[in-house]
Amino acid sequence: MVTETTPAATPLQADDVGAFFAKSWALYRTMLTGNILSHREFFDVLKRELAERMPAGGRLLDLACGDATMMAPAIPAGADYTGVDLARPALDLAAECLRQHGISATLVEADFQVFMAEAPASPAYDAVVISYSLHHLETAAKQKLLNDIIRVLLPGGALWVIDGMRQWGDDRPAWLDRLWHVIQTRGASLYSPEELAAMKSHVWTSDFPESSAGYAAMAIRAGYERWEFLLGEGEGSLGMFRATKPGAPVSGVGGVKEDQSVGSEDDEG
Repeated sequence: MVTETTPAATPLQADDVGAFFAKSWALYRTMLTGNILSHREFFDVLKRELAERMPAGGRLLDLACGDATMMAPAIPAGADYTGVDLARPALDLAAECLRQHGISATLVEADFQVFMAEAPASPAYDAVVISYSLHHLETAAKQKLLNDIIRVLLPGGALWVIDGMRQWGDDRPAWLDRLWHVIQTRGASLYSPEELAAMKSHVWTSDFPESSAGYAAMAIRAGYERWEFLLGEGEGSLGMFRATKPGAPVSGVGGVKEDQSVGSEDDEG
């Protein structure tokens, strides 16, 4: 069992996380191309979900969009796409990636928490996606973000989250042990020992995932009508869920299709 190297670790500030990715973007690109954290599997599901549930010409908001390499193929044709990220190098790459895919996009350099807190109160988006980023926030900040997101979703709109998720009964050290086994096993031939050490330092100081039950409870508290776990990967260290805002889709404006499946889990306490 791996023990925490920083017992008093607390979630990093957005500027610190942004600085890490701006400096170490090549490391993260290798993680994407090597599929170390199952990006392909998750974004394959997301592509199907968006194709089935977003209306033609619907508005899609991608928080912590990164370089959009995985997201671009999943964006439905004709969608109005907005990507938000704090790392300028990632946004520069995203602009080129989206251009190559023929996608017209609005890209915003900002802390996604600040962006959401300041977003207009009137509903604006059919779909919101945040991937591999929510775990950087403390629990209260995660809850606030889910609250802010539902405020800007159209009736019947949905939020998709792809992120680290603890198993039932896991504490943080147990989750770190599971995730790091995945990264070491899949990344041993792709990274140098020094690069692995840099990533481990980042993970141990800035990754604070909730369980799927914890996220379900947050969604219920925020007012989402339905919550569904969609996919688990990475030996149980990663997961994907969808949370849907109450209300029928707005005719002629957008909104996801009706979903009869209802998912709910009790909070862990």
